[in-house]
Amino acid sequence: MAMMSTNSRVLVGTWIDAASEKPPRQECYGEFWHSIPVLVTDGKQQWVGYWQSWEDGEHLSSWKMAGPDGYQITGVTHWMPLPSLPNAAGQLPAVKKEASRE
Repeated sequence: MAMMSTNSRVLVGTWIDAASEKPPRQECYGEFWHSIPVLVTDGKQQWVGYWQSWEDGEHLSSWKMAGPDGYQITGVTHWMPLPSLPNAAGQLPAVKKEASRE
């Protein structure tokens, strides 16, 4: 079962081709921004990471590992939204069904 993320076109539990679509923006810091945290893979390993993009045209955009050091992740082929956090009572939110992905 898949659950919708903050980006209504993307479902949790669905791998998205990293070459064709990037995760939605979360924060902007002047000349660069980064996406919401997502699960990323190179087809062999998985990490929690984010897409960082520069708008100045001089720096290369890249996938980074989530955390204080933000190490670059190379070879990312796909990404997937993370599920929602449990509520204060420790319960997971109800799963929303969607017939198809547009």
